Amino acid sequence: SQIRLYIEAQTSGVVSGLAALRIPLYLEVASAQAKLSDISCDYSGASDVTLSVAPSVGELALTEIDKSRLDNFKSAMPITSAHLLKTALAQIHGKADVHIGGDNWQSVRFSKSDIKSGNVKTVQTNNIAGATVSSLLGNTQLSISALGLGLTTPQLSAGVGDVLKKAAVGLDPIVNSITGILGVGLGEADVRVNGVRCGGAALVM
Repeated sequence: SQIRLYIEAQTSGVVSGLAALRIPLYLEVASAQAKLSDISCDYSGASDVTLSVAPSVGELALTEIDKSRLDNFKSAMPITSAHLLKTALAQIHGKADVHIGGDNWQSVRFSKSDIKSGNVKTVQTNNIAGATVSSLLGNTQLSISALGLGLTTPQLSAGVGDVLKKAAVGLDPIVNSITGILGVGLGEADVRVNGVRCGGAALVM
Protein backbone atom coordinates (compact mmCIF):
# COMPACT_ATOMS: atom_id res chain seq x y z
CA SER A 1 0.00 0.00 0.00
CA GLN A 2 1.07 3.57 -0.67
CA ILE A 3 -1.19 5.62 1.59
CA ARG A 4 -3.09 5.01 4.81
CA LEU A 5 -5.81 7.45 5.78
CA TYR A 6 -7.83 7.53 9.01
CA ILE A 7 -10.89 9.76 9.45
CA GLU A 8 -12.94 9.95 12.62
CA ALA A 9 -16.33 11.59 12.08
CA GLN A 10 -19.28 12.31 14.35
CA THR A 11 -22.82 12.53 13.07
CA SER A 12 -25.05 15.54 13.59
CA GLY A 13 -28.07 13.27 13.95
CA VAL A 14 -28.66 11.23 17.09
CA VAL A 15 -29.89 7.65 17.47
CA SER A 16 -33.18 7.16 19.32
CA GLY A 17 -32.61 10.39 21.23
CA LEU A 18 -29.50 9.00 22.90
CA ALA A 19 -26.38 10.43 21.30
CA ALA A 20 -24.55 11.06 18.05
CA LEU A 21 -22.71 8.24 16.32
CA ARG A 22 -18.94 8.04 16.05
CA ILE A 23 -17.77 6.85 12.61
CA PRO A 24 -14.09 5.79 12.38
CA LEU A 25 -13.09 5.19 8.74
CA TYR A 26 -9.87 3.60 7.53
CA LEU A 27 -8.71 3.80 3.90
CA GLU A 28 -5.70 2.01 2.51
CA VAL A 29 -4.73 2.86 -1.06
CA ALA A 30 -3.11 -0.16 -2.65
CA SER A 31 -0.49 -0.15 -5.36
CA ALA A 32 -1.36 -1.03 -8.94
CA GLN A 33 0.20 -3.79 -11.00
CA ALA A 34 1.44 -3.80 -14.59
CA LYS A 35 3.03 -6.48 -16.73
CA LEU A 36 4.23 -6.83 -20.32
CA SER A 37 1.53 -8.33 -22.52
CA ASP A 38 2.76 -7.97 -26.10
CA ILE A 39 5.48 -6.46 -28.31
CA SER A 40 4.93 -6.00 -32.04
CA CYS A 41 7.77 -5.14 -34.48
CA ASP A 42 7.64 -4.76 -38.27
CA TYR A 43 10.23 -4.55 -41.04
CA SER A 44 10.66 -0.77 -40.62
CA GLY A 45 11.66 -1.12 -36.99
CA ALA A 46 8.42 0.38 -35.73
CA SER A 47 7.23 -1.08 -32.46
CA ASP A 48 4.06 -1.29 -30.41
CA VAL A 49 3.96 -2.41 -26.79
CA THR A 50 0.90 -3.54 -24.88
CA LEU A 51 0.79 -3.61 -21.09
CA SER A 52 -1.73 -5.37 -18.88
CA VAL A 53 -2.61 -3.06 -16.00
CA ALA A 54 -4.66 -3.68 -12.85
CA PRO A 55 -5.32 -0.51 -10.84
CA SER A 56 -6.55 -0.98 -7.30
CA VAL A 57 -8.48 1.17 -4.86
CA GLY A 58 -7.38 -0.91 -1.91
CA GLU A 59 -9.38 -1.25 1.29
CA LEU A 60 -12.09 0.82 2.92
CA ALA A 61 -13.24 -0.12 6.41
CA LEU A 62 -15.35 0.94 9.35
CA THR A 63 -13.04 -0.18 12.12
CA GLU A 64 -11.20 0.59 15.32
CA ILE A 65 -7.47 0.91 14.66
CA ASP A 66 -4.27 1.43 16.59
CA LYS A 67 -3.28 4.87 15.27
CA SER A 68 0.32 4.36 16.36
CA ARG A 69 0.57 1.67 13.64
CA LEU A 70 -0.52 3.91 10.75
CA ASP A 71 3.05 4.48 9.56
CA ASN A 72 4.05 0.82 9.84
CA PHE A 73 3.57 -0.32 6.24
CA LYS A 74 5.39 -3.60 6.84
CA SER A 75 2.39 -5.22 8.54
CA ALA A 76 -1.30 -5.31 7.73
CA MET A 77 -3.68 -3.21 9.79
CA PRO A 78 -6.07 -5.43 11.79
CA ILE A 79 -9.76 -4.72 11.12
CA THR A 80 -11.74 -4.88 14.36
CA SER A 81 -15.19 -3.90 15.56
CA ALA A 82 -15.50 -0.18 16.36
CA HIS A 83 -17.57 1.43 19.08
CA LEU A 84 -20.08 3.71 17.38
CA LEU A 85 -22.07 4.68 20.44
CA LYS A 86 -21.44 4.24 24.15
CA THR A 87 -23.88 5.52 26.76
CA ALA A 88 -25.18 4.26 30.09
CA LEU A 89 -28.27 2.93 28.31
CA ALA A 90 -26.89 1.49 25.09
CA GLN A 91 -23.72 0.34 23.39
CA ILE A 92 -23.41 -0.08 19.65
CA HIS A 93 -20.45 -1.59 17.84
CA GLY A 94 -20.05 -1.92 14.08
CA LYS A 95 -17.69 -3.36 11.51
CA ALA A 96 -17.53 -3.22 7.72
CA ASP A 97 -14.75 -3.91 5.25
CA VAL A 98 -14.49 -3.86 1.44
CA HIS A 99 -11.60 -4.61 -0.90
CA ILE A 100 -12.06 -2.90 -4.25
CA GLY A 101 -10.24 -3.07 -7.55
CA GLY A 102 -7.11 -4.86 -8.70
CA ASP A 103 -8.94 -7.95 -9.97
CA ASN A 104 -9.54 -6.96 -13.60
CA TRP A 105 -6.58 -6.56 -15.97
CA GLN A 106 -6.87 -4.00 -18.76
CA SER A 107 -4.81 -3.77 -21.95
CA VAL A 108 -3.04 -0.48 -22.69
CA ARG A 109 -1.29 -0.01 -26.04
CA PHE A 110 1.75 2.23 -26.53
CA SER A 111 2.72 3.21 -30.08
CA LYS A 112 6.27 3.98 -31.17
CA SER A 113 5.55 7.72 -30.79
CA ASP A 114 4.10 7.14 -27.29
CA ILE A 115 7.26 5.35 -26.24
CA LYS A 116 9.59 7.90 -27.83
CA SER A 117 7.72 10.80 -26.19
CA GLY A 118 7.49 9.07 -22.81
CA ASN A 119 3.70 9.47 -22.82
CA VAL A 120 2.01 8.49 -19.57
CA LYS A 121 -1.39 6.81 -19.79
CA THR A 122 -3.85 6.68 -16.92
CA VAL A 123 -5.83 3.49 -16.39
CA GLN A 124 -8.87 3.44 -14.12
CA THR A 125 -10.26 0.39 -12.40
CA ASN A 126 -13.58 -0.72 -13.84
CA ASN A 127 -14.91 -2.24 -10.62
CA ILE A 128 -14.82 0.76 -8.31
CA ALA A 129 -18.59 0.84 -7.76
CA GLY A 130 -18.37 -0.74 -4.31
CA ALA A 131 -15.71 1.63 -3.02
CA THR A 132 -17.99 4.32 -1.67
CA VAL A 133 -18.58 5.09 1.97
CA SER A 134 -22.30 4.75 1.24
CA SER A 135 -21.98 1.12 0.19
CA LEU A 136 -19.58 0.40 3.07
CA LEU A 137 -21.84 1.81 5.80
CA GLY A 138 -24.88 0.24 4.17
CA ASN A 139 -23.39 -3.19 4.90
CA THR A 140 -22.22 -2.61 8.46
CA GLN A 141 -22.46 -5.52 10.85
CA LEU A 142 -23.92 -4.19 14.09
CA SER A 143 -23.69 -5.44 17.64
CA ILE A 144 -26.19 -3.73 19.96
CA SER A 145 -26.93 -3.94 23.66
CA ALA A 146 -29.64 -1.77 25.22
CA LEU A 147 -30.66 -1.23 28.84
CA GLY A 148 -33.90 0.41 29.94
CA LEU A 149 -36.16 3.09 28.47
CA GLY A 150 -37.99 0.46 26.46
CA LEU A 151 -35.34 0.50 23.74
CA THR A 152 -35.16 -2.62 21.60
CA THR A 153 -32.41 -3.90 19.37
CA PRO A 154 -34.56 -3.58 16.18
CA GLN A 155 -35.40 0.03 17.05
CA LEU A 156 -31.76 0.92 17.62
CA SER A 157 -30.64 -0.97 14.55
CA ALA A 158 -33.11 0.92 12.36
CA GLY A 159 -32.05 4.22 13.92
CA VAL A 160 -28.36 3.50 13.38
CA GLY A 161 -29.03 2.54 9.76
CA ASP A 162 -30.84 5.82 9.07
CA VAL A 163 -28.11 7.94 10.68
CA LEU A 164 -25.31 6.09 8.86
CA LYS A 165 -27.11 6.46 5.53
CA LYS A 166 -27.35 10.23 5.96
CA ALA A 167 -23.76 10.52 7.19
CA ALA A 168 -22.41 8.60 4.19
CA VAL A 169 -23.77 11.22 1.79
CA GLY A 170 -21.45 13.79 3.37
CA LEU A 171 -18.48 11.49 3.93
CA ASP A 172 -18.12 10.31 0.33
CA PRO A 173 -17.03 13.71 -1.04
CA ILE A 174 -14.83 14.32 2.01
CA VAL A 175 -12.82 11.15 1.39
CA ASN A 176 -12.52 11.98 -2.32
CA SER A 177 -11.46 15.57 -1.67
CA ILE A 178 -8.79 14.56 0.87
CA THR A 179 -7.26 12.01 -1.48
CA GLY A 180 -7.46 14.60 -4.25
CA ILE A 181 -5.51 17.11 -2.14
CA LEU A 182 -2.88 14.42 -1.62
CA GLY A 183 -2.68 14.02 -5.40
CA VAL A 184 -4.06 10.50 -5.33
CA GLY A 185 -6.65 9.30 -7.82
CA LEU A 186 -8.48 6.37 -6.29
CA GLY A 187 -8.44 3.37 -8.57
CA GLU A 188 -5.99 4.94 -11.03
CA ALA A 189 -2.59 3.86 -12.30
CA ASP A 190 -0.21 5.97 -14.39
CA VAL A 191 1.91 3.78 -16.69
CA ARG A 192 4.47 4.33 -19.42
CA VAL A 193 6.96 2.33 -21.48
CA ASN A 194 10.53 3.58 -21.12
CA GLY A 195 11.88 1.94 -24.24
CA VAL A 196 11.75 -1.01 -26.61
CA ARG A 197 14.23 -2.59 -29.04
CA CYS A 198 13.33 -4.65 -32.07
CA GLY A 199 16.17 -6.91 -33.19
CA GLY A 200 16.62 -10.17 -35.02
CA ALA A 201 14.47 -13.13 -34.10
CA ALA A 202 15.98 -15.77 -31.81
CA LEU A 203 14.94 -19.32 -31.10
CA VAL A 204 14.70 -19.94 -27.37
CA MET A 205 14.40 -23.40 -25.82
